[in-house]
Amino acid sequence: YIYDALILRTEYEQGSADSQNICSVLLNQRSVCQGYAKTFQYLCQLAGIPAMLVTGEVNGEGHAWNIVFLDGDWYYIDPTWGDASYQREEGEETPTLTETVNYDYFCVTTQEIERTHSMDDNQLLPVCSAVQDQYYRHEGLYLQSADKEKIDEIFARAAQKGAPMVCFQCADDTVYQEVYRLLIEEQGIFAYLPESETTAAYLDSDRERTFYFWFTEVS
Repeated sequence: YIYDALILRTEYEQGSADSQNICSVLLNQRSVCQGYAKTFQYLCQLAGIPAMLVTGEVNGEGHAWNIVFLDGDWYYIDPTWGDASYQREEGEETPTLTETVNYDYFCVTTQEIERTHSMDDNQLLPVCSAVQDQYYRHEGLYLQSADKEKIDEIFARAAQKGAPMVCFQCADDTVYQEVYRLLIEEQGIFAYLPESETTAAYLDSDRERTFYFWFTEVS
């Protein structure tokens, strides 16, 4: 809830006022990574969830994110990378169909975060190896194989909830490539469109092996 609420109420904006502290988020709703990470840490601590600020670099530039203690284990969370407005700032194509929360870096391991993030050396950080609270696994959105029945189940659950978006992650590159072939190259995604006049939009990441789909009514 904290992650979603922070992201949906904040726009990533370089040069925003008070961007290095929580005022930028809580008062102005515009911030950069320091504001996101410090606010996330503050709100977690208010909720009794141990959380720390982590600093380092991404693509050669300074960056900040978090490490949190959940259910007896430590996990990395990057709330800035969860915000679609940050993706737009970085030049990513993001559908304007809906407000988007990205969960690719929600409760990930040290091995996963180090593929893209480099931590500053002056921090003593625990090794994160647990996976049970990783978003996709925890929510039943993790594909161990290109199992059509599992994919059917994921889309059916989203439709039952009236969710505006469907997302899931593949266990490895082979599964990702097979799902991409089934849903994108062979246009299998259209089997999941509602009966009304709708069209599908999607984002995929071969690095994180994730897919995001939106269905919208044709105007």
